[in-house]
Amino acid sequence: MKTYTISTSSSPTAGGTTSGGGDYTHGSTVNLSASANSGYDFVNWTEGASVISTSSSLSFTATSDRDLVANFTVTCSDNLHLNNITITGSVPDYEAKYNIYAAESSATFVVQSPNGNVTFAAGSSITLYPGFHAQSGSGFRAYIGGSCAAKEDPLISFQEPECLSDCGNYRIFPNPSSTGIFTLEALRSDQNRKIVAIYDFSGRRISYTEFSMLTHTTINLSAQEKGIYLVRIISKDNSETLKIIRQ
Repeated sequence: MKTYTISTSSSPTAGGTTSGGGDYTHGSTVNLSASANSGYDFVNWTEGASVISTSSSLSFTATSDRDLVANFTVTCSDNLHLNNITITGSVPDYEAKYNIYAAESSATFVVQSPNGNVTFAAGSSITLYPGFHAQSGSGFRAYIGGSCAAKEDPLISFQEPECLSDCGNYRIFPNPSSTGIFTLEALRSDQNRKIVAIYDFSGRRISYTEFSMLTHTTINLSAQEKGIYLVRIISKDNSETLKIIRQ
């Protein structure tokens, strides 16, 4: 009796698993099942460009070879609270309809070097608290979009140390500051022209200043809301990103 091969796969691979594929004799019943992994929802079964079923369980009679794909989508939570997480490789995007909060209170969220790679996407805001850290050589990207899966221009993207107060070449004090007044001081002599750009964690640039030579300068965030800000110092040879807190 003729035998047919029923192949199954998941798209994306991280979205879930399938069962029931294999070799079947002509006229026998095939029972397939798809199971979504945490953070994903099942969408449908497809074969080529055709949607076969929107049920995770699929039964049919074997009459030919078939190649079926179980499709999954990221679960759209209203808000995500990401605490005490360490990223060591590439992982599925963290997506939320409205807000993402990482490393709240005394928790941590660490993107480890060299292979850690993660993306945040939210509809309204992304807040990274002091326990958030992306190590040198790791990858972190953040997007604001209109829906769970929407991604627009990257708001935050860095692959270098994120430092609090002292990053080696510069220090900022006091940090945190209850007044919003900070002093940025160069710890090493450098004659190169510098650009100092300050961003809030919605990705909005607060200020952009060029210096022919930077020894020290005042950062005034007294008119800004309380929260975490990024200070990026850029020269022709390197750049550093420091994190400051306006209390």
